[in-house]
Amino acid sequence: MKIKTFFSQNKKEIIIFLSGLLIVSAGLVPYLILGEKSVFDVLDQLDSDVAEYYLKAKHLFDGSKYFPEYFGGTSGSQIVPTSPGTLIFYVLFDTFKAFLINHILVILSAYVGMYALLRRLTGNGLVSAGCAALFSYLPFYSIYGLGVAGVPLVILAYVQISEDDFPKPIAYINLALYGLFSSLALMGWAAFLMFGLGTLVHTVIYLKNKNKDPALGKKTAGLWIGTGVLGAVYFVTNLSMVKSFFFGIGDESQRSEFVFRPSGGSLALRFLGELLNDKDHFWARSFHRYIIFIGIAVLILCFIFIKKLGENEKRLLRILCGVYSFIILTALFSSIYDSETVVNLRNSYDNALASFQFDRFFYLYPATWYFALGVALSLVIGIFKSRGRVLRVVSVSASALLFVLCSMYVLKNSPFKTNLKDLVRPQDSNSLSWESFYEKEEYKEVADFIYREYGLTQDAYRIGNVGLEPAVAIVNGFYTIDGYSSVYSLEYKHRFRKAISRELEKNEINRQYFDEWGNRCYLFSSEYIKNTFLSKYTHPSFQNLELDTDSLKELGCKYLLSAGEIVGAEEKGYRLCKVFDAPEYTYFIYLYEVL
Repeated sequence: MKIKTFFSQNKKEIIIFLSGLLIVSAGLVPYLILGEKSVFDVLDQLDSDVAEYYLKAKHLFDGSKYFPEYFGGTSGSQIVPTSPGTLIFYVLFDTFKAFLINHILVILSAYVGMYALLRRLTGNGLVSAGCAALFSYLPFYSIYGLGVAGVPLVILAYVQISEDDFPKPIAYINLALYGLFSSLALMGWAAFLMFGLGTLVHTVIYLKNKNKDPALGKKTAGLWIGTGVLGAVYFVTNLSMVKSFFFGIGDESQRSEFVFRPSGGSLALRFLGELLNDKDHFWARSFHRYIIFIGIAVLILCFIFIKKLGENEKRLLRILCGVYSFIILTALFSSIYDSETVVNLRNSYDNALASFQFDRFFYLYPATWYFALGVALSLVIGIFKSRGRVLRVVSVSASALLFVLCSMYVLKNSPFKTNLKDLVRPQDSNSLSWESFYEKEEYKEVADFIYREYGLTQDAYRIGNVGLEPAVAIVNGFYTIDGYSSVYSLEYKHRFRKAISRELEKNEINRQYFDEWGNRCYLFSSEYIKNTFLSKYTHPSFQNLELDTDSLKELGCKYLLSAGEIVGAEEKGYRLCKVFDAPEYTYFIYLYEVL
């Protein structure tokens, strides 16, 4: 009987919610059909974190504190998954299935969280479902778990705890899940800080009004518990990082040599760049270009009708002003943080704080922009709701038009478009898919050849990569001397540099890239800027590669996998063993033995 009552009273809302969920699910269909032919962002995702999840899962239950496959062998404590909870998928499934399951759950969480948040605060189910679906189509870096996509869940938890007389356990569950499936170092600290600041503000309000409203005490206590839950999860899942950051326990990392450079232009130009920037923060792209103008128009509209706004509209207006204030302050802080004065100050400090990027509040941008869109559209509809049928129809139509405009812009830049195109017209595809990036068959050929010709299994030797991503070799079972990581030993960086010193001397851009940042510990060639992976379609070759072979051997490197021919290899200390290629492969792989 209760089930019937629930569905009969909420049938319209359930249909709206499920319709939005169906739209989101439709965007996932190409991934399910294409499988490993699906296309995902490579940069800072397939070329790095996937390999770390793979290694962490591989050694999770064998008690290893030392991972021999990475950077010539590295401490397992230095490999901290960007979403600790996601690791369970890599334990249970193969690498692609784990990535895809996590990707699907991240997108569904984005929809559910944004819908629930907007529905609670605006009361408009249709707007909530539409904006939540649009939010879920953003190109999230799902390898980072709920870091960006799950922000609405954190805000929702705060609202539930601070407004409900009896906080629902789901609020604390959401906070725990967010902490478990996000990175403290990347942006979790920003979400935790904002939640904590909100708790402090609520505490001050309680202290001033505790005699007038005793219920505030329970809500304040609930918020402190929520802060504790999120903090405790982050502490437990990032214990090694906390020890290193606050107590200096562990090896000094390459981050201590970071050199930051200020952004050019005036403060005003940097501020406008941060405010209008909707693409360059590729970890948290929001594509909010049209939302800015929609928000401005709605704010002007509200102040024109300020005396005629109802209580609900005034509440939504306060929320919208608060959201835009946060956006503006974030842009202002980021532009100041990138100024020459602040950057020089950061460079003057020789500690972990110097390399910490305190401007990463922009990770909160996607959620705040689409939350602002939902509030703005609800305001437009609310203002004209009781002002006659014609105005009501006009307001709904205008809101729908504005929503369509935002949708077209998001879909144009969404990975859904690429994958749908590859699904419908595979013969026209030139996309770099998961399958073509990792090239399992080609790398298996290399491993089988070395075993067949030299009797060596993959754990018996180490390789270096020239023009090829080390992450690809690692996921295919090779042990590498190189890699891409946000934290590894400074001592190893210095040892590795000896092998590439002559190449760095010939290319100032590469030298700065390695010496002043160094997260990509690669065998750089001076002939290619930053030496990202080179497919065979670029016809790579290395005319004047000068690596220090003695240093390579000191690092344990027995073979080089090269994306192209190393001209004059014999004279330089390498012997060509075999070239691997097939029409369907993405790369040439020249296998050289280091003599």
